[in-house]
Amino acid sequence: MLMISLESFSYYIRFFNLTGLKYTSFLMIRITKTFVLFGVIVCFVTLQTYSQETIITGKITDSKRNEAIPFANIYFNGTTTGTISDFEGNYILQTIEKVDSLTVSCVGYTSKIKFVREGVQQKLDFQLNPSNTFLSEIIVKPGENPAHRIVRAAMENKKIYSIENLDSYQSEAYSRTEVSMNNISERFKQRRSMKPLKPLFDSLMVSSGEDGSLVLPIMVSETMSDIYYLKNPPRRKEILKASKVIGVGVEHTYEFVSQVVGTSFHEYNFNSNWLKILDKNVMSPIATGGFNYYKYYLTDSLFINGHFCYEIQIVPKRTTDVVFHGTMWIQDTVFALKRIAVEIKKSADLNFIEEYKVQQDLRMVSENIWGPFKTRVLVDFSQLSDSTFGMLGKFLLVNRKYKIDKSEDLRFYKEKLEVEYDAYDKAEDYWQAIRPEKLTETEQDINNKIDSIKKFPRVKTYIEVIETLVYGYYRLGKVEMGPYLLIYGNNVVEGNRFRLGFRTNADFSRNWILKGYLAYGTKDNKLKYSATVERFLSRKNWTKVGVTYKYDVEGLGVIDRFFEINNLFTLSTQVGLIDKMRETRLSRIWFESDVFRGFNQKISLTKDYFAPLGNYVFEYFTDDSKTTRSSTINITELTFVTRYSPRETFIVSNNQRIGIGGQQSPAITVSYTLGLKGFLGGDFNYHKLSLKISQKVKLFALGRFRYEVEASKVFNQLPYPILQILPGNETFIYSMKSYNMMNFLEFVTDQNINMMFMYNFEGAILGKIPLLKKLKWRALASTNIVYGSVNKENGFYDPVDNPDGILPKTTEDGIELTRFSILYSHTPYVEVSYGVENIFKIIRIQVFHRLTYLDETAPHVGVKGSLFFMF
Repeated sequence: MLMISLESFSYYIRFFNLTGLKYTSFLMIRITKTFVLFGVIVCFVTLQTYSQETIITGKITDSKRNEAIPFANIYFNGTTTGTISDFEGNYILQTIEKVDSLTVSCVGYTSKIKFVREGVQQKLDFQLNPSNTFLSEIIVKPGENPAHRIVRAAMENKKIYSIENLDSYQSEAYSRTEVSMNNISERFKQRRSMKPLKPLFDSLMVSSGEDGSLVLPIMVSETMSDIYYLKNPPRRKEILKASKVIGVGVEHTYEFVSQVVGTSFHEYNFNSNWLKILDKNVMSPIATGGFNYYKYYLTDSLFINGHFCYEIQIVPKRTTDVVFHGTMWIQDTVFALKRIAVEIKKSADLNFIEEYKVQQDLRMVSENIWGPFKTRVLVDFSQLSDSTFGMLGKFLLVNRKYKIDKSEDLRFYKEKLEVEYDAYDKAEDYWQAIRPEKLTETEQDINNKIDSIKKFPRVKTYIEVIETLVYGYYRLGKVEMGPYLLIYGNNVVEGNRFRLGFRTNADFSRNWILKGYLAYGTKDNKLKYSATVERFLSRKNWTKVGVTYKYDVEGLGVIDRFFEINNLFTLSTQVGLIDKMRETRLSRIWFESDVFRGFNQKISLTKDYFAPLGNYVFEYFTDDSKTTRSSTINITELTFVTRYSPRETFIVSNNQRIGIGGQQSPAITVSYTLGLKGFLGGDFNYHKLSLKISQKVKLFALGRFRYEVEASKVFNQLPYPILQILPGNETFIYSMKSYNMMNFLEFVTDQNINMMFMYNFEGAILGKIPLLKKLKWRALASTNIVYGSVNKENGFYDPVDNPDGILPKTTEDGIELTRFSILYSHTPYVEVSYGVENIFKIIRIQVFHRLTYLDETAPHVGVKGSLFFMF
């Protein structure tokens, strides 16, 4: 139907004014006459019979990924009648004109035409093929680019109209996540193990559409949460009210998955300067420095939900930069962001990603405040090889029921993520009532397809193998066996070492944890063992008590990181790399609790026994007269550990808690240890104190920086096995927690300051070099520094130079004791490195230089390698 309104009239005036066209009074008269003429035509048209009206409805989707395409242009060929698809890709278009075909076009896709039947109502769905062509060449005439004025105003106003400018707000958030296998190669489908799945492949091909690609759904989840925001002090909290996870291999990790796919880890605020995408910081198209990274073009203007908006095309200035490419719509009076559809292409310096797409629709939630209404995210993970498959993740977030300037008591925000006790027990009736939209037939059928996949015997086997590789344990009902990395070891004391460990999971109990292991050495023919019992007093505050006993053989100098269990580090002490060992008989009881948000307290009482084993000689004087000696040590100590990391987020998986999301503010750890002589047989009184500060800092386009600074001191006279033995590394494998050019057990201190710095340049250097940027290699540099010393009383005895030393120079039989090097307080140990990472996407190579304490016993230059998974 042909008509014009005052709203449409205003549309033309605004658009032409923007482009600088001048209007004369003659032109205004002509426009007024035209407006009257169109009014007459409208009256004539309304007398026509509606039985000849052609009505088309349908949905626009991506043929490769089967996702909805919002904001696509749909129009009848040969007419000016058209519309755009909504956020779900749906459209409706009607006309009484004679038409024979319909065209659909969208930036980033190849246009498609379909024939229509005139004068009837019909349904036409379109599946568009992705295209590398985004924007045709645009000629910008002399003068300022008209898009720049609009974008500049949006940059200036984004803080005013951003929802985060509110003092506080609450909202309800629904999310739905789908994960599928896509780009499944023919070679993969023809594998013998995959042939039984061929009927399932065929059924999925039909459900994806006539020209859609094959996708195999493996997981779908839904969550419903309440979101609470406080501006000052900055706080954000999510209460997960309901969660449902159906998928292949998630039966035992649904709790972890439901938290990861919730809204806390899917925040897309384009009104901020930077958005966190995977582990990258990506500049918003309306960021303050956006003109340094983007080109902007004004391509159209239209009404969206009653708001007149300018359509701006966004193009990266450099294809390798990790920035967005797409379209945004900016409201014309307040210049607030109304809608955006952008993506990060494969050409950007981003690993394993074929495409990362974000679409968001914003609406006014209060006067001049705009908040996200619907957000859709698509992540297309590339194939590892031509004979495998890719992965496709889809995420939909709907924010609604905003309550403005309604805040809670500050204590309410103690936990960033809280899960209600019955969140995993909601019935299907509940989900049908709270879903923003009814599920489509295809979405409803996904659950049945996933069940079919899970029942396939080979799939069950694959799941068990993958779970074992990822988590390190093999699940046997309520008990898990492992970790597999520690099953075999080798050292100078035990020879071949075999170890079998276990732990219980949440199916056994959510309040009790049992774990332990047995180990046997073929050389010493001794059985080692450990047993641990933990009891949760409150899972909400992560309050628990525990007791453990262990009899085993360990590497000398291996730090007892009881609260920082690391299987890889433990493995390094059992593969023959350290020849100086010790026997330990350790008993410990402990208590742990989160006092308030980010403030964790631990207290432990430990009794330990030390005896030297391996290739070294150790003794010490047990009395001031230097007449009695011993080679064993009985230790009793009380330890207090306080850790403050206010912006760290934790996710609970079964009975484990995992820190995730990085350290956006410094994490501070204070530790104090009191040695108790005479209590439970302890041989020494002593005090140990340490302070550690660590942080990972995102430097936006310049990369990322990580530092860790720790100062520690022992205040009493002690033999060196219970002083501070600096961690060295004589292997070719890089160790983040060690000094990589220092020998094992080379330096001992009783006071030191450790400083470790790592700078990852990302693509800031190599990404700008023409011949190297295609390789996507990334430069890095590091510096490790330690100042330290040993008091004379903790050194070797000398009747003249050091009569107070606790260590004899020889045994009573005249055998010289194993010595160690001493750091001088005025000369630090320093090593630096430089290197390249992201070689074949996972390999890092570093060249290390030792700059101080250069002698013949330690190398001055070394090359270390490591594997790192990063986007």
